[in-house]
Amino acid sequence: MHNLNVRIIVMIVIALLAIIGLVVTSLVARRVRAQALQRKFERQWLAVQRQCAKSETWPTAVIDADKLIDDVLRAMNFKGKGMGERLVSAQRTLTDNDALWFAHKLCGRIANDEMNRLYKKDVQAALRGYRRALQDLGVL
Repeated sequence: MHNLNVRIIVMIVIALLAIIGLVVTSLVARRVRAQALQRKFERQWLAVQRQCAKSETWPTAVIDADKLIDDVLRAMNFKGKGMGERLVSAQRTLTDNDALWFAHKLCGRIANDEMNRLYKKDVQAALRGYRRALQDLGVL
């Protein structure tokens, strides 16, 4: 009887150690994936910033920044069928919703060829809004 109890206790301890090992491995893997994703988003943001050097690439910079925000919102599992709905879902996380909405609307006007001329102050304001959102979301 005594040997049976010892075996049961040993099996329970081994099972618990296996479970703890799986949990730790899962947490470490999740952390590694999150860090890799953050580095990816940082690289994409740097690419957007490089596009701001020339006025010819401003439209692309705004569109790419908008796509980046949407990718981040998706990666963070904000709900919504489109980016607008995801922005609404994320509004409590963001400190400057108005700036981000300005940027998103500017992107929409650029994408729909509604802009005859893109002004530097508008591009700067949009990129400030995108950067603030990326900071709020913990990517930058």
